[in-house]
Amino acid sequence: MTFPDKITLANIDPEDIGGAMEVVQASFGIHHDWDAVENAKTFGAYCDLVAALLAREHRDGCTAQQGFYKMRAAMAKVLQCDAAAIRPGTTINELFPVYGRKKKIGALQRELGIRMGLLELKRGVGWLVFGCFLVAFLAVFINWRYGLLGLGICTILRFVAWSVANRFRYATVGEVSGSFALHYYRLARRDPDTVNQHEIVPVIKGIFRRVLHLDAEMLTRDTVF
Repeated sequence: MTFPDKITLANIDPEDIGGAMEVVQASFGIHHDWDAVENAKTFGAYCDLVAALLAREHRDGCTAQQGFYKMRAAMAKVLQCDAAAIRPGTTINELFPVYGRKKKIGALQRELGIRMGLLELKRGVGWLVFGCFLVAFLAVFINWRYGLLGLGICTILRFVAWSVANRFRYATVGEVSGSFALHYYRLARRDPDTVNQHEIVPVIKGIFRRVLHLDAEMLTRDTVF
């Protein structure tokens, strides 16, 4: 079996590409005509399709910057602190100490009206859960009763692990607000009923790169799905 030197759209599972497109829909607040998407054979054609669906007033203004101000205002409200003290380089750990972190993160997401994955498992815990699932899966082929029992226990273990997950996925406020502007583009805009046409392609590229782990040079207008 041979593996490609680099990941490209052509060798990515279509379901994974569809998942990235779902993120694009959610970010821009649009709905694809999937028949039209199937007819878009290149990345450029897909970007044109998305742009055509964004029949909103064009308004200049950096959405990443607007997203930062929205994020900062929400954080200041939840933390009851001076918004001016929150800067792009401010570390998240500094703002949200471990004690009470999950509760405050929940309040922040309610304030913004989003469900953004800010917390993650510690690497060691994540590998432990993965290893348990792998062992349980292999056990199914030896003794299906014990294997299924093991998978059930692993599912409970995974639920418990995520319920207490307390490690930030991002290091700074700037990283958080950048992800916010990428995955929740419409909400990050000062006026959600406007769009900066110059940002459409960069946002789609950013989503595809993050979701599919693609290099920037793999996403040109002529890139074939």
